[in-house]
Amino acid sequence: MMKNILLVVAGLVLFVGSFAAVALVSGRHPSEIPGLGLFVKAPEQPAGVPAHEMPSPRAAPEDVAAEAPAPVAKASSGLVGAFVMPAPYSADEIERLQQALHTALAQAKGRVDELDRREKRAAEWEHSVEQRLSELAQLRTLLEQKESELRAREIQLAKDAQVKNERDEASWKEIAGFFEEGDPSDLAQRLAEFEPEKAAKILGNLDDSRARELVNGLPKEKYKPYLEAYRARKGY
Repeated sequence: MMKNILLVVAGLVLFVGSFAAVALVSGRHPSEIPGLGLFVKAPEQPAGVPAHEMPSPRAAPEDVAAEAPAPVAKASSGLVGAFVMPAPYSADEIERLQQALHTALAQAKGRVDELDRREKRAAEWEHSVEQRLSELAQLRTLLEQKESELRAREIQLAKDAQVKNERDEASWKEIAGFFEEGDPSDLAQRLAEFEPEKAAKILGNLDDSRARELVNGLPKEKYKPYLEAYRARKGY
C-alpha cells in the first residue's frame, strides 16, 4: 500500500515539475501560470506612477489593425495553454520539404539501382573471366601434355634412327668385307652395280688405298659420280 502511495506521489511531482518547466520555457511569468500563481507574487508596477495615470496603449492604425492576427483562444491562457508552442514550419514549407524529401529518395533509389546493375554486370564479367581462365588452364595443361608426348616421340624417333643407322653401317661394313681382297678390276665391275651413294658406303669402310684401286677400276662414265659420292662420304 505504502509503495503504491509513493509511486503516485512521485508521479504527481514529476508531472508538476514538467508542467512548470514547459511553462517557464514558453516565456511566461510564474505568477501567470495556473497553480504556480498561488506561490509566486505578481511583479509590482513602477513606483511613483499611479495605475490610473499610466499611459493608455496607443491605438493601432486601421490598416495595421485589419492585418493583425486573430486573438489567441481564451483556452490557451489556461492550464493547456502552457504546453502550446508555435509551429516551427508552415504548411507550405512542410509540403516543400516533403517534395524535396521525395525527390531525394527517388534520386537515391535510382543511384542504388544503378549500383546494383553495375555490381551485377561486374559479377557476371568476373564469372566469365574466371571461366575463361579455367578453360585456358585446361588448354595449357593439354598442350603441355601434347608437347611432352611429341618430345618423347622425337627422342624415340632419334633413337630409332640412330639404331637404324648403326645397323645400316654394320650391314655396309659387312658388305665391304667382300671387296677387301680380290682383283680390283673385277671388284670395280661389281661395285658399279650399286648406286653411287651405296657404293660410297662400301668404299668408306675400306682402306683408302683399296678404295682408290676400286675407284680407278670403274668404267670411265661412272668414275666421276662415284668419286664425288666417296668424297662426300669422307667429308672432303
